[in-house]
Amino acid sequence: MGPVETAIRARFPRPERLFTPTDKKPYELYDLGLKSISLKLGTRANPVRIEWAVLEGIPDFLRDKGWVNAAGMYVEGGPPTLDHYLKPHVTENVGRWLAHILSEADIVRLRRGKPVRMMLVEP
Repeated sequence: MGPVETAIRARFPRPERLFTPTDKKPYELYDLGLKSISLKLGTRANPVRIEWAVLEGIPDFLRDKGWVNAAGMYVEGGPPTLDHYLKPHVTENVGRWLAHILSEADIVRLRRGKPVRMMLVEP
């Protein structure tokens, strides 16, 4: 178990209903499995699965970048976003929801507002 998984499991020992930090929309940390977590976004959404291995790469992605947008469209040559990092692994844009979970687990600090921005909390 890596540090991201350890931190998320410590903060969320069981599935939990959450609310986005900016517009207070509900979503669910639906499942904390052996290989992945699942999020339910909205009331009828199918779960979106994100593997722990992908989550463990987020600190390396964020390291030395300062404030990074959690979500947004990737523009070639533009600033990186968490959604851009996740794109090869996740079909949905879940950056803003995942940023909230990472913040609750003390992995990142958030700047609430639009856009939601995040910065790695260094140990």
